Amino acid sequence: SSDTDTLLCQDRGGCVKLFDLERSGYVIKDEVQTNHTGFARALKISEKQLAVPSDNSDILIFDLKQSAMKSSHKLSFAEEHCGQIMSMMAFNFSTDTTYLLAGYESGHLVLWDLKEAKMVHSLKFDFCLSSIDYDPSTNRGVLSTPLIQQIHVFGIDRAKLELFLKD
Repeated sequence: SSDTDTLLCQDRGGCVKLFDLERSGYVIKDEVQTNHTGFARALKISEKQLAVPSDNSDILIFDLKQSAMKSSHKLSFAEEHCGQIMSMMAFNFSTDTTYLLAGYESGHLVLWDLKEAKMVHSLKFDFCLSSIDYDPSTNRGVLSTPLIQQIHVFGIDRAKLELFLKD
């Protein structure tokens, strides 16, 4: 992930590195070891926040404006045996709240409210969720799995903040 003056990368061992662009090129600003070696990678949510899957189904949220990258809070899904986080994506319905969708190895699709740092709703599928995409303007999301060549379509009831399958 990159923007005009920073670069974010994660190596296969789980180390997340943040670089600043200086006149001589990119210079490492900070790094954090996550021990997450799964499919989902660190996700830059905004100029201020970074979501990083940890090695135990948790999502760590980092404040990028601190001088050193330290986790500001942790999102923990209470279900047993949910496995690794396979995919994540962030979006906004409005300017004041950012939401995060996370797909788990167990088939759980979880909607997180990042402002409140809490789970809002979840759906359970019979397959691993390897990829997620969602467009808030059309309220249309898609899920896929590596095991079955099939795409599932979902939406979010904005009044109730509940996930639902679309036909």
